[in-house]
Amino acid sequence: DSISGSQAIELGKILKADEVVYGKISSMGGTKVTAVIYRMDVKSQELLHSVEAMAHSNDLYALQADLARKFINSF
Repeated sequence: DSISGSQAIELGKILKADEVVYGKISSMGGTKVTAVIYRMDVKSQELLHSVEAMAHSNDLYALQADLARKFINSF
């Protein structure tokens, strides 16, 4: 199961966080997977940014590294 944006916002409110980060990983069929990370403002519930990366399912390290690089560079 994955967490939805509204669930992430509710958790952020409970934790008194300013922002929340959550994501999802999906199979693109065959040997490809895609991952998306979302960053949201808890108070306004505005999507501040999202990044996406795709890789072969046998190279999840590359997926993780690409996603982390894109996310960090978005600040």
